[in-house]
Amino acid sequence: MFDDADLDHAVNGVLYSIFSSSGEACIAGSRLFVQRSIYDTFMKRLAEGARKLRVGDPSHVETQMGPLITAAHRETVERYVALGLEEGGRLVCGGERPVGDGREEGTYYQPTILEGLTNDVRICQ
Repeated sequence: MFDDADLDHAVNGVLYSIFSSSGEACIAGSRLFVQRSIYDTFMKRLAEGARKLRVGDPSHVETQMGPLITAAHRETVERYVALGLEEGGRLVCGGERPVGDGREEGTYYQPTILEGLTNDVRICQ
């Protein structure tokens, strides 16, 4: 992401590319490179957008992100988030299972953003 980007458009595009299909698309854009001069502003907007995504039953019209495909997959995601934190990443948002509205019964996971990882750590490989 460069400093001449339309940040609103970029944030919406990133949110869609990462979290649509519950992040399970083979083309999900899971890594971002952001120019330093806009990093703080961009990340603030991205985190706000991720926190606002409505996670829930995909049959409900207001839902923007449904469950992960299996409990085993959610556990894998949880392990990778923990690994990212162990490797020096910082949790920007998410990183937990949502509660309420019956979501404890499903395989839901909050949209999660980690920052501060280098290309040589396992989670980035």
